[in-house]
Amino acid sequence: MEKKEVKNVLKTILNQYDLSLVSRTLGVPERKLYELKKQFEEEEKQRRKQETKRQQKQDEIKEKREDEKERSYFSMQKMRQKYISLYLGRNTELGTSLSYKEIEKVEAEELDIKSEIAQIEEIITKISNYTMKKQNESVKDIYEKINLILEYPLTLEQYNQLAKLTNKLMNLNLQKNYILLSTLRSKINKKIDEIQRQRAIQRIRDDIPESIENIITQLSEGTIKIEEAKKVINKEAEKRIKNKPRNKFSLSEEQEKRQILMQIKIVMRDKAKKYKIKNPELTINKMSELFGVDLETSVMAVIDNLIERQEFEKADEIFKNFIKTHEKNSQMSSIERKIKNAKFSNLVLKALKSQNTKEEDIAYFNIIKREVEREKIKFVSLGKSKDGLRDITLEDIWDTEKTK
Repeated sequence: MEKKEVKNVLKTILNQYDLSLVSRTLGVPERKLYELKKQFEEEEKQRRKQETKRQQKQDEIKEKREDEKERSYFSMQKMRQKYISLYLGRNTELGTSLSYKEIEKVEAEELDIKSEIAQIEEIITKISNYTMKKQNESVKDIYEKINLILEYPLTLEQYNQLAKLTNKLMNLNLQKNYILLSTLRSKINKKIDEIQRQRAIQRIRDDIPESIENIITQLSEGTIKIEEAKKVINKEAEKRIKNKPRNKFSLSEEQEKRQILMQIKIVMRDKAKKYKIKNPELTINKMSELFGVDLETSVMAVIDNLIERQEFEKADEIFKNFIKTHEKNSQMSSIERKIKNAKFSNLVLKALKSQNTKEEDIAYFNIIKREVEREKIKFVSLGKSKDGLRDITLEDIWDTEKTK
C-alpha cells in the first residue's frame, strides 16, 4: 500500500473511531494520535483554503473574460452606429441590432423630404401677414426644419430648393433673424458647392472619347499596340487644344497628353469592374511603355484595379513576384501598405455591414483591435458617405478610450 493510501486510511480511522480505542488497538499513545488528527485537520483546512482561492481566481478570470466580451460587443455596436450615422450623413439612434440594409430602409422612410419642403414653402407664403412675434417663431421653426432636413442626404435639386426658400425669407427683411438665416444659407451653399465640385470631377472622369476608351479596353485585355495608341493620344490632345479657348491657363499639348494618361489610370481604377485586367504582368509592361514611366508606377495602377475588384490575393501575388526582381524602395513599401490596408478595410466593412451574432461581433472587434494595436493603423478608408460628400475612415469610428 502506498504512503498516500496509508495516510488516507489513517485519517478515516482517526475521524470515525474513538481515539482511546484506536490507541489501545494500535499501541500508540493517545496524545500522539490526537496531535496527528489535529495535523490532518489543519492540512485539510489549508487544502480547502487553497481550493477556495483557486476557485475564486478562476471565477475572477471568467468574470473578467465575460466583461471583456461585453466591452468588445458594445464597442463593435458603437462602431457600427457611428459608421451608419456617417454613411447616411446624419446622427441616428436607431437600434444597432438592425442590419445595415434595414437601417438604410428605415432612414429612407423616416422623413418625407418633399412634404417637409412643401410645408416650409407654405409657411413662407403666409409669414408676411403674421405678427412680429409669430414671424420670429415661424422663422425659428423653419430654421429647425431645414436643419433637420440637412441631416439627410439630399439631391442637388433639393438643396437648391432650400436655398431659394432661405433667400425668400431673407428678402422679407426680417432683421431680427438675419444672422440666423445667413448662417443657414451658408450651410446650404456649402453643400451645393461640394456637390457641384463632385459632379465636375465626375464629368471629367466620365467624359472619355471612344478612342481613349478603346485604349483602356486594350490595356486591360493586354492587346494594345503601343505606337498606334500613342498616335490616338496625340490626336486627342490636339483636338482638345483646338476646341478650348486659348488663355494664360491653357494647357500645352504635352500637358494635355499627360492629362489623358492620368485619365486612363483613374478610369482603370474607378471602373475596375468594367475594365478587368486579364494579364496583370503584361498590362504592367504595356502601361510602363505607353506612359513612359517606371514599372513601379504601372504596378501601382494595376494593383489599384485589382484592389477595387477585391482581388487581394492576386494583388499580393503580383507585388511579391515583382519584389523578387526589383529593389524594395519607398514606392514599393507604399504599394505593400496599400494592399494591406485595402484587405483590412474590406474586413472592417464586412464586420460593419453584416448582421452578426453577438459572438461574431466580439470576434470581429477583437481582430480589428489587434490589427490596430499591432500595425498602428486607424487611417484606413471605409469609403464615402451615401451622398458622396464625405470620406469615412476607421479613425472616424474608432473610440480609443473605450477600446483600451
